Amino acid sequence: MLHRPFDLRQFLVRPATRALAFYLRHGPSLRLRYRLWRDVAQRRINWRGLQLLSRTRFGTLMLCRSDDAVQSRILYFGVWEPHVSAVIASRLGPGDLFVDVGANVGYYSLLAAAHGAEVVAIEASPSIHADLEANIARNPRLTSRIRTCHAAVSDHSGELIIYRARNDNLGASTTLAERALQGEMTAEARVPASRLADLVGLEERSRTRLVKIDIEGGEYPVLRDILTHRKDWPAAMEIVVEVSADALAAHGLTPDSLLQRIRQAGYRTLRIRNSYDMSDYLDRPSPVPPQEIDRWPPGERLCDLLLSPRELS
Repeated sequence: MLHRPFDLRQFLVRPATRALAFYLRHGPSLRLRYRLWRDVAQRRINWRGLQLLSRTRFGTLMLCRSDDAVQSRILYFGVWEPHVSAVIASRLGPGDLFVDVGANVGYYSLLAAAHGAEVVAIEASPSIHADLEANIARNPRLTSRIRTCHAAVSDHSGELIIYRARNDNLGASTTLAERALQGEMTAEARVPASRLADLVGLEERSRTRLVKIDIEGGEYPVLRDILTHRKDWPAAMEIVVEVSADALAAHGLTPDSLLQRIRQAGYRTLRIRNSYDMSDYLDRPSPVPPQEIDRWPPGERLCDLLLSPRELS
């Protein structure tokens, strides 16, 4: 029987990664945190694709890959998109329902459940949906609060092909063929597609406090359907949505024309800070409140928006 030679570096990399994550979260030296992230995490660890259990800032367990853009931030810092996370957490509590459209591996669904809300977590990719369910199962006290749904969301019923992104950014998986081609993605499956109101039950809709839509370029048809059929949802419901100027152009829209449609539907538009810059993790800044906007920020191609009914202002 052949034995592989003992590799001390491979043996030590897991405890070293855990120690590194502890310092990046709690270490006092900002300069050292930046050096450790650049010289150790990025250059020596992340590319290995390690899978490690990590505890989020709000106390839940998730299995995270070191080479994935989203999961590596959770692994090292316990948080993803800190300012978006703060907005979502601030709006949810016991008795509320959160609809997570594009749930990925479950970070936002677990965040909402940890704050007492019930959750409908919707994910189109079969493999990512399996990871979502596994992460929920790692948190037994929250499992009863989260209902998962394996489906794509659109403005009509039918089928869509889901394209799986590369391991370094699984969250980029999309139903848009053009985006998949640009990102060298592979077709994973043909999945059922439905309107959001058909996936969320009538009783669930009556309690919906917040909907988050992040489906990599497919957001506009879902948002348009909600705005067109606003009576299907509670008057006080808010929406967090990622908006891509390029994706809007495919529908013949400019960002400012979308903002006008949002106003006409009775919503204020607030921009949530979300730069993806490492300073939002390494500097540990306080959350920045969303700022109301009337026009699309010049030069921006991607924005995270909070749509809030005018009657809540």
